Amino acid sequence: MQQLSEVERPGTSAKMLVQLPTPSNPNDQREDRGSEVIQITGVKANPTSKGVEVILETPVGTQLQVTNRSTGSNFIVDVFGGQLRLPSGEAFTFRSDQLLAGITEITAQNIDANTVRVTVVGEKALPTVELYDDNAGLVFAVATTATATSPQQPTQQPQTQQPENQIQPTQPSASGDEPIELVVTGEQDNYRATDGSTATRTDTPLRDVPQSIQVIPQQVWSRLFATPENAVSLWTTYEFQRSGLKGFGVGLGLFYVGEREGDLKNDFQLPDYLRTDVTLFYKYRQLRAQLNFINLFNIDYFETTGGQITRVVPGSPFMVEGRISWEF
Repeated sequence: MQQLSEVERPGTSAKMLVQLPTPSNPNDQREDRGSEVIQITGVKANPTSKGVEVILETPVGTQLQVTNRSTGSNFIVDVFGGQLRLPSGEAFTFRSDQLLAGITEITAQNIDANTVRVTVVGEKALPTVELYDDNAGLVFAVATTATATSPQQPTQQPQTQQPENQIQPTQPSASGDEPIELVVTGEQDNYRATDGSTATRTDTPLRDVPQSIQVIPQQVWSRLFATPENAVSLWTTYEFQRSGLKGFGVGLGLFYVGEREGDLKNDFQLPDYLRTDVTLFYKYRQLRAQLNFINLFNIDYFETTGGQITRVVPGSPFMVEGRISWEF
C-alpha cells in the first residue's frame, strides 16, 4: 500500500479501500515498519459541509502506515507505528457518538504497543471515508453514503425538508454552532504496567522500548490451586556398624508444605504443615525387614484438593506400616 505522503487529496473512498487485498500476514508488515512508535497526542472531530473530519494529531503523520477493511456497516482502519498518548505520557481512548446522521459511533483506541484502530460505525450502510495527511496529522473525512452521493441543493431554491439521513448545512447563529460531545478516557487501573526488564535486560519504560511487549502483571493471574510456593522434604538414614547392632538402622523424614490455594479462584486456602516420619529396619543378607511410623506426632493437615472445597483430601493420621523384602 502507498505511503500517506503519496496519497493525493481528497484521498480514497471506503468503497475503493475495502477492495484492496488484505495482507496475508499482518505481523510481517509490523516488523517492516521500523521500531519507532509515533505519539498521537490528540484526536479532534471537526464538522464539515459533507460530514466530519477526524484528525489524529501528530507532526509526523506521513510516517504512519494504514490498512483497512469493512465488516457490515463498520469501516475499520489500523494505523501502524503510532500510539494514542497524552503529552503526560498517559494512553487514552477517543469515542464520539452521533456526530452526524447515519454515523452512530467513531472510536480510536490502542490495540497493541504500536497500532491504533479507528472504527467508523454506520447506522445502516457502510460510510464513505477519505484518508489524507496534512500539517495537523492524519485526517479521516467521514460522510454517510447518502451524503456522499446526493446532489447538491441549489442555493436559490427555498429550503425544503431533507430526508432524515441527509446532513443539514451548517448555519451560523447568534448562539454559535451546536456543540459536539467528545469523550476522552484515560487508562488508569491496577493492572497497567509501565516498566519492563525482560525484553531489554534493563529497567526501561515500556513506551521507550522499540518493540511490542505483552506484560501480564501479577494481579491478573492467580496462583494454581494445591501448589505451594515453598515445599521442603528431608530424608536421612543411619545404619549401625558395630558387631552387636550390625544390620540395624534408623531413618528420619521431615516434610514441609507451605500454604496453598484451594481452587482456581483462590476462594480458600489450605494451611501449611510439617509432618515427621520415622523408620526402623534390619538387614540380613538379602532379607530386609522395616517398620515405618508415618505422621509420628499425629498432626492434622490437608494433603491436597480437587479444586473445590468439598473435595479437600485430609492427610493420614499416625499409622505404623510394616514391610519385609527379599533382594535377589
